Amino acid sequence: MKRFAVGFAALSLALGAAQARAVTTEIRYATIVGTSSAPASNQCSEGYADQCPTSSCTCVQVSGATVGVVAGEPNIAGRGTAKLFLTFDNGAATVGSGECTPFFGVAELSTERAGKTSSETLNLNGVSCSPITTANSPILGGFGIATDPKPINGGTGFGKFSGFLDPEGNVSLTLHGPITQ
Repeated sequence: MKRFAVGFAALSLALGAAQARAVTTEIRYATIVGTSSAPASNQCSEGYADQCPTSSCTCVQVSGATVGVVAGEPNIAGRGTAKLFLTFDNGAATVGSGECTPFFGVAELSTERAGKTSSETLNLNGVSCSPITTANSPILGGFGIATDPKPINGGTGFGKFSGFLDPEGNVSLTLHGPITQ
């Protein structure tokens, strides 16, 4: 009987430890805010941003962006820094009063989440449109957490983002989507 009780206790502890390590998928949020460098001709040379289908592109870099959280919401990456690279494909821009330019991007995140250092790379695909009612160009798109390089203490998943790029080069993005951590 004593061996049964010890075995049962060991099994209960093992199951409890497995539950403590269990991963969950839920809608998680993050912000990326920073000021870009002056646009450079050609595509960016970093990861997913290193493409220019029409050969008429501009690279915008934000090397010292801040990664933040959305108050009261589960977070994607915690707080830290990011390097953001956006290749705008000017040759594929729509023409007319509502000009929109597609872009390919990479956000390399280095953060602290739940007391652990974390790094993740997000591949971005989106569009920046000329402003209609404000001076800021709205940005919309989607992202996926890259598997290469492998995230360190990061998650897996995808989502969407929205934000703006203003005339002074300030970029602000809010991301959210179903992320497994």
